[in-house]
Amino acid sequence: MVSINNTAANSFVLASLRQTNNDMTTAQTRIGTGLKINGASDGSAQWATAQSIRADIKTQDSLTAGISVAKAKADAAVAGIDQITKLLDQVKVLTTTAKAGADDAVLSASTLSELQSLNTQITAVIAGSGFQTANYLSGAPAEQTVKIGSDTTATIAVTTLNVKTTGALFTLTEAIDDLTGASDNDNLEVLDVAAATNFLTGYQATLSSFSAGLESQLDFLNTLNDIKSSALSSIVDADMEEESAKLTALQVKQQLAYQALAITNSSSQNILRLFQ
Repeated sequence: MVSINNTAANSFVLASLRQTNNDMTTAQTRIGTGLKINGASDGSAQWATAQSIRADIKTQDSLTAGISVAKAKADAAVAGIDQITKLLDQVKVLTTTAKAGADDAVLSASTLSELQSLNTQITAVIAGSGFQTANYLSGAPAEQTVKIGSDTTATIAVTTLNVKTTGALFTLTEAIDDLTGASDNDNLEVLDVAAATNFLTGYQATLSSFSAGLESQLDFLNTLNDIKSSALSSIVDADMEEESAKLTALQVKQQLAYQALAITNSSSQNILRLFQ
């Protein structure tokens, strides 16, 4: 019997077409976003896990940024000390050359000028060795503590110094400031360049150790971040090749469903011929 109200074939084809259209929408969404899990409706367990991993990555990124900034502050101070020790080497050459003369010989104007110039450069390097308003060479001495784990209370710390106002370098720069045109070579005996250099290199070693510890932690955190990102990708990322092939197959299936509907509809239309 042929019915014009309903056909089993039509119902089956329409149900199949609706499912095909839904599957196409899903495939197109995955291709458009690159994700197979775009929300809880795509898999509540996977979505919850993905959101948890994303939160962990954000927390870790914040931690990594803090460690990177702290490392940069220490590295800036280390670089400053490198430059200051080079300037101290020049001070040493000048004083050694001057001391080779008679003790009561008046300090030459050129030597005095060069010493004062080097002193000014040392002061400028100290002032310029800061990072983000923090200067580990001229700031107030304090313990700098950096948190190195999001799930622990572990920290790495270093105690900073103000080399501009304390220590052997301060003593040296003050002594150079006290030199005048009336000073003689005998006054250069108070310029203890070796003590200033040893003081700085000792502090530099402390800062370098602090920086190295932070760098090691950064490497570890970056490795963890890669692992978490890889896990997140395996959970939510769509296989673009698979989705593309699936979409092509669904498009063919959709066309076949439309053709099937056209065939079943034409069967109903044939009833009209019985009344002609």
